[in-house]
Amino acid sequence: MAFYDNKLWLLSHIHNSFISSDDTGVCEMVMGGGNFKEELEVVARGQGLTSYLPSILAGEEEEEMRGRGSPDIKAGPGRRERANTALQLQQKLASKEKDPVGKSVTWKPGPGNLDCNEELFPKKEVIVPNGTITSLLAIQLEEQKEEDRNPWQEFARWEGAHFPESQVRKVEVFPVLGDDQLTVPLNMSCSKDAKVRDIVGLVCWRYTLEGRLPHLESNLGPDAFDLFMCEEDGTVDRDFPCLDWRETFSKYGFQQLALVPRKEEVIGQHRVTLHLPDGSFTELSVDRTLTLGELLEQGLQKRRRTLPSLGHSQVPLRYHLEAAESSGVALDPATNLSSHLGSEFYIVRSNSKRPSGPRETSGGEHLNIYEVHLFQSFDVQMITKVRTKVDIHLGISGEKVEIDPKPQASWTVYKQKAATYDMDQVVSCEVVGRGEDRLTVRLVHLAESGWRWVEFEGCRNAVEAVVDKVNHLLEMRQTPARKQRKDYLENKKKKSSKI
Repeated sequence: MAFYDNKLWLLSHIHNSFISSDDTGVCEMVMGGGNFKEELEVVARGQGLTSYLPSILAGEEEEEMRGRGSPDIKAGPGRRERANTALQLQQKLASKEKDPVGKSVTWKPGPGNLDCNEELFPKKEVIVPNGTITSLLAIQLEEQKEEDRNPWQEFARWEGAHFPESQVRKVEVFPVLGDDQLTVPLNMSCSKDAKVRDIVGLVCWRYTLEGRLPHLESNLGPDAFDLFMCEEDGTVDRDFPCLDWRETFSKYGFQQLALVPRKEEVIGQHRVTLHLPDGSFTELSVDRTLTLGELLEQGLQKRRRTLPSLGHSQVPLRYHLEAAESSGVALDPATNLSSHLGSEFYIVRSNSKRPSGPRETSGGEHLNIYEVHLFQSFDVQMITKVRTKVDIHLGISGEKVEIDPKPQASWTVYKQKAATYDMDQVVSCEVVGRGEDRLTVRLVHLAESGWRWVEFEGCRNAVEAVVDKVNHLLEMRQTPARKQRKDYLENKKKKSSKI
């Protein structure tokens, strides 16, 4: 704030401010009289400002104060200047009146002015192009070379890069285009909603995109190939049929598959289905001139890894063939296959009975080789470290084993926590205790600190279903943990035999 030492100027400024800021006019009536000069004279004499007395007495104090730079009174933020709306409106109306007004005239030629119409408005000829107009982009696409195009491009939309990570399935596919030759696998990432036929086309698209040899013929379609199960090194397992084209690919939980060309049935050969004692089956393409004994030998040779050759007493096991429609009747091995009407046979161990149908789980459900990878939950009890029993949900799938405890009492001595084990680390599942109607099963797995196991107890049907499901998963793929476990048991057996 600035200081001003002229008391007469300050009094004059305050006096004028009060008068000008009062809308009622009361201040002007009170302070606008002739007493103000006398008051200023008294102040000037009392403060020793005698030099201002001539001006005050002459009545020029306001002019002097105004000449000395008295600040102007400005409107505050709450006061609005009057808008000149009416004036602006009048100016706009006046400007419109000054503008020249256009006039429309309708011209109608007379009867004798036809030539004038043709001169003023001549007719123009419209040139219609011959054929269809082709854009520059369409011309460039047509000029593109046929060999540069990927004939499997329509299946690229099923690639996993176009979908969220939760809807993507990863799998290794070995392109086996020769006689079961081993090749480098294709690491595929695809949508879970795709059909098997779409995945076949996607594999062919990736194969062509990478420029692998031999080249695929451009006139082929996905119907010319099949997806088979295979080993980890790419060896095709032809004992099982190919994946069904109509099914969703996510239904199958295999991690390694083989792309194999579809072969036409050879003239003179017959497709035969052989059911094995363990409940599985295999299909063979054989010559119809083959004998049933030779057919049995081929079936045993194909499944020599799963069919034992020796019994418990180290006596060689013998097998025979039975027709599908006649159970318990062994077929003559010298009979020719062409003389037999059926194409479905059972390989039965001698002195044994064949299963009445497809292999079933203990729960009564058919154990499908394709559905064994799907998630399934069982209600059992887990035996804890302090030998107490906790009710749990035991979930088993082709990827992991999950332990989900049911709600437990707050006063329980030992609280079981949820746990998950990778199926690749599980090495064995066997029954270790039997009761009247309950069984105890032990699940052995490989941990960082060595071999560990967990034990479960439940009703006979549930436990046997768990054992069947886990053992089927263990038999389908050999992992490093299971190989290590096998070597460990063999060494242990050798040591015990030497003692």
